[in-house]
Amino acid sequence: MPSHTIPPELLEAMVQSEAKVREQRRVTQQRYRKKMDQRTKSLENDTLRLQEETHRLELQYNCLISQTPTEETPWSVVAEYYRLFRYGSQVPESTKQALYLNEAQIQTNFLHRTMAQTISVNSGFGIDALLQEWRFVPPMAGDLTVQLLRLEYDDRAAMLATVKVFVTITEDMLRLSFSHLVSTDNRLSPFAEKLLREKIVVPVTVRFEWDNTTAQVVSMHSTPDLFTPFTKVLGNLKDAARVLVNSRLAVALGAAS
Repeated sequence: MPSHTIPPELLEAMVQSEAKVREQRRVTQQRYRKKMDQRTKSLENDTLRLQEETHRLELQYNCLISQTPTEETPWSVVAEYYRLFRYGSQVPESTKQALYLNEAQIQTNFLHRTMAQTISVNSGFGIDALLQEWRFVPPMAGDLTVQLLRLEYDDRAAMLATVKVFVTITEDMLRLSFSHLVSTDNRLSPFAEKLLREKIVVPVTVRFEWDNTTAQVVSMHSTPDLFTPFTKVLGNLKDAARVLVNSRLAVALGAAS
C-alpha cells in the first residue's frame, strides 16, 4: 500500500495558514476587548457626568428651599459665593487697577456682608487675606473657572463643599505662583516649560463654619488635591512635589475653593 507523504512546501503552507488564522483571531479578540473597554469607559464617564449633574440640581434645590426673604442661610451664601467668584476675583489691590469696577464692587459688597471681618482662611485672618489669596491666580492670566459640585453638612454641623477648579497654566501664572521655576534672568525652567499651557482640573474640598448670631461665615478652610493633576502632567510624584513645594497656587486655590 503506497504511503502518502505531504510535500514540505504544502506542510509549510498549512502551518503558515494556521498561524495566520490564529493571528487574525487574536487581532479580532483584541479589537473586541478594546471596543468593550471603550464602551465601559464611556458608560463610566456618562455615569459620572449624571452624578455631578444630579448633585448640582440637588444643590440648586436646597439653596432655593433654604432661602427666605428676610435672612441669608449658609446654603444661599456659599452658593452665591461660588456664583460671584466662578471666574476669580475682580477686586484689585487699588481701585486704579480695577478692570471691572462694577463686578469688583459687587464682590466686595458680598464679602463684607456675608463674611466675618476676622474670618479664618488658609493663609490667615480677614477678608483682605482671602482676597490676597485670589490674587495669586489672576483671572485674566490663569483662565480660571470654579465649579461647585456639592454642598452638605458634616458631623459637626459645618458645611462641606465639593469643588472643581479648572485652570490653564499661563506664563504670567508661572511667574506669579511658581516663581521658583523662573530664573533670575526671567527664563522658564524645564518644569515650567512642561507646565506651560497645560489645562488642569483640581478637586478641592472646603469647610465653611457659620455663625447663626451674625449670619456670617467665620471660617473657610480648604484642602486642594494638587498632586493628582500635577503628577499626571509631570509624570511622577517626585517632580510634582518639587514643583508644588514653594508654589502659591495651593494658597490661591484655598480662595478659589
